[in-house]
Amino acid sequence: MQSRPHWVVDWGERAPDGRASTTERRHFYGYSDNAIAAHTPQTLPPPGAAPACPASPGAGQATSQSRRTRPAE
Repeated sequence: MQSRPHWVVDWGERAPDGRASTTERRHFYGYSDNAIAAHTPQTLPPPGAAPACPASPGAGQATSQSRRTRPAE
């Protein structure tokens, strides 16, 4: 099997190099601040620290109770 050269075409602004932070690279590729925050692991609080408040009341929980209906008679 004959090996062929691999070609890479770049255009536009240069992508961040390996020294750039993850956040800088994500911004370059078009991720919003909200998307970056949603997929960035949160750091744990130091031992003995008060727990952090959730972003919104009931975050991650159902917003209303399900309603059960009676069967038709």
